[in-house]
Amino acid sequence: MKKIFILAFCFTLPLVSCNKWLDQPPTGNLREDLFNTAEDAQETLNSCYDALANLYDGRIQSISELLSDNITQPNTNNDLRSVYARQTTFFNGTTNKVYQDLYTVVWRCNTLLDNIDVIPNFDTGEKERLIAEARFLRGFCHWAAVKLWAQPYGWTPGNTHPGVPIRNRAAADPLLRSTVQEVYDFVQEDFEFAYANLPETNGIYASKMAAAGVLATFHFLKQEWNLAVQYSTEVINSGNFSFETESLDRYPEITQSNNTTTEFVFGTVSTLFSINGGSIAQDRRCGSFVNNYQINNGIAELMVSQNFQDYINLNPADKRLLQWFTFESNRAFLKKFFTNQIYSVPIVHLTELHLIRAEAIAESGGDLSTARADINKILNRAFEAGTNEISESATAEDVIAEARRQYRIELIGEGKYTEQLRRYGVMGENIIIRDAPYDCPGMAIQFPNAESTVIGFELNPEGGCN
Repeated sequence: MKKIFILAFCFTLPLVSCNKWLDQPPTGNLREDLFNTAEDAQETLNSCYDALANLYDGRIQSISELLSDNITQPNTNNDLRSVYARQTTFFNGTTNKVYQDLYTVVWRCNTLLDNIDVIPNFDTGEKERLIAEARFLRGFCHWAAVKLWAQPYGWTPGNTHPGVPIRNRAAADPLLRSTVQEVYDFVQEDFEFAYANLPETNGIYASKMAAAGVLATFHFLKQEWNLAVQYSTEVINSGNFSFETESLDRYPEITQSNNTTTEFVFGTVSTLFSINGGSIAQDRRCGSFVNNYQINNGIAELMVSQNFQDYINLNPADKRLLQWFTFESNRAFLKKFFTNQIYSVPIVHLTELHLIRAEAIAESGGDLSTARADINKILNRAFEAGTNEISESATAEDVIAEARRQYRIELIGEGKYTEQLRRYGVMGENIIIRDAPYDCPGMAIQFPNAESTVIGFELNPEGGCN
């Protein structure tokens, strides 16, 4: 059975898990008869993607964005308000669920990896692909966790500060926090294995180019500029994707024949599919984005901060103002997340890769003509072509400043800017976020209460940043 049909079957039954035993670690041993065929392995992998899509529908991105200065205090949600105030506790149900769901993906991936050797009769290359996809998703979720539940990479010499638990097998053993360096090493090993073993293209699933795109962003946060340039260039030049020179709609309404943009490198995919003799069903993977940003009676749960509005300077020639924002009653709304109601969510896309390549080239002393061209792609789409380009005489410092500026604007709401602020901070820059240092205690989210029951587990400091 092809994996797309298994996924479709799962999605038509939203209240029933395809494998309920995958929802949480077992109290005993796994039954051997759960993995008999290649289809069993594929179904388990599909459940990993399903759980990841439930996370990246705007839930985890909004939590990260609230730690920056892009968004105002949430309107009514007290859990999100505590994230914004940098005062999360182990009673915060929203952050606890995100943490749990990240490790649910890890648990399911490990279940597959621990049992795949007992399955006979794989097609050629199928087993290797399944392992590579599972390790890619496992590494990705560990990386997502360490970026939110720990201080950033580079914060201490040798990155000896506490990270998150590393779970490399499907077991419910109590674990302590590994160091940030240990987590990053584990993640890098998974990503590099995935890069070496995934197919060049893999439909809407993780591919070699998806792994390359994630590795580009991974090395960028580690300030490993040459590797960031290498991997981003590989994706950009692969021929599998093309930069959107005209459309600013990164979240277009999907159709049955098209559910991603040409810039979509890796992300979660919404689908429309026929059932029951022609009826159309949908798998909507953008719900939290729409719910958080959509205007309701003149207000939204999450709105654009005055700091961000001042930063972009509301240049009327910038097409993004009309496309992405709406201004009502002295409030700014981010309509790029609610103009359409069902769309796919890119986690890595060409716009981001062009911008990190530009900055990485400038940071490493590389060819600035390539870096300037990367930035001008974004500027010529945002403005009338040729009217707002970065100059051919722009220095490395100019390129870095403009790449950072366009990164903040282009990725508003996408949950990436906090990571960049923290990177600037560990690079020695004086980074203040809403009147507090980038590394104040509340910037690392508190762990769930369940982790505090593990003897020796080190919780994050509480008390906020102000």
